[in-house]
Parts: sequence; structure tokens; C-alpha cells
Amino acid sequence: SSGSSGSGSSSSSSANASDTGVLRTNINSVLAIGGEVVYDSGSGRYIMTFTSGNKRYYAYVSAGSTTAQINGKYMTITAAPTDATYKGSTVFDIKTLTTYEGDYIIKESGTRLLTESDISGFSKDQLALARNEIFARHGRPFSTHKYREYFEQKSWYSINPNYNLDDDKSNLNEIESANVEFLLKHENNM
Repeated sequence: SSGSSGSGSSSSSSANASDTGVLRTNINSVLAIGGEVVYDSGSGRYIMTFTSGNKRYYAYVSAGSTTAQINGKYMTITAAPTDATYKGSTVFDIKTLTTYEGDYIIKESGTRLLTESDISGFSKDQLALARNEIFARHGRPFSTHKYREYFEQKSWYSINPNYNLDDDKSNLNEIESANVEFLLKHENNM
């Protein structure tokens, strides 16, 4: 798994990525970096590129999408392969796409491993809120009143109808799963 976030610019890492070729497997909660949005005259649809690991993926997006909205930005993507290809690679249908822009308690909790200094001075309640924020970014519906009320106030929060409540962690990327454990450990030690 890749944890580097400070090496090179996003455009050069995207340029060094190789296309996936034809894939028939789902992409499940993978941390990726957005690339560009292109118009595919063959299908008459817009396609975005994103890289994860050293692979470049293609996925359908709505006509209003732009390269400026996604280029170089972290996102966690769950997508299913279609029968379509672009430049010889499978085009995916995005099921969920989570970005990391907004008013967050810990902005980078989805893109890098947290450290002790990130949570220095946090109360037990603040740790719980930061932990639940990771799930909320992915559109988790909350039954606990205080979390539902808190996240409904955030402009970035919207309930994801595809959220897997039976397996909360399946909605998260690897870094987010590790950060949930990190925050929970500190919460339980207070």
C-alpha cells in the first residue's frame, strides 16, 4: 500500500502511471489521486482519469465535471467495471466517490496516517467526533442523535444510499481504517 503524499507533483505521478488494461474486478474504497476529465467522442460521454498505486484508471463522470475539480486531489473511490474501454483500458462506473475538501476536524484523516501530535489536547468527545467524521465523509447515516445533528450541519455531508452499514470499514480506504483504530485506541484510553 502506498502512503507517500509528499513525493513529486500529481501531474508527474499521473504521467508515470501505466493504464490498467481490461479489468473485470471492482475497485473497493481505493485511495486515488484525480487526473483529468476528457470527452470520449466514441461513447459521447465524459471520462475522468485517476491514479492509484502506479495505475491509471478511467471512469464515467457527468458532463459538468472538469479537470480543475479533480486534478491532483485525493479521493476514495468504489467503482464497478463496465464493458466499455477507453485507450484499451476498462471504463468504470463510480458507485461512491469521497473527496477531502471541507470543514473537517482533521482534514487529512483520509489521506495520511495520524500521529500523536495531530490529536494532542483532544478530549474523548473530540476523538469520537474525529473518528466518526471519517465515516461521515463517506455518507454514513447516523442513528446517534449527537452525531446526526453535528454532521447534518456540515456542507460536505450527505447520506450515501450505498453505504455498507453491515461492514463500516468496507467503506473506508486503508489509511482511514488505520486512523479509525488509532483514534479509537486513544478514545478508549481516556
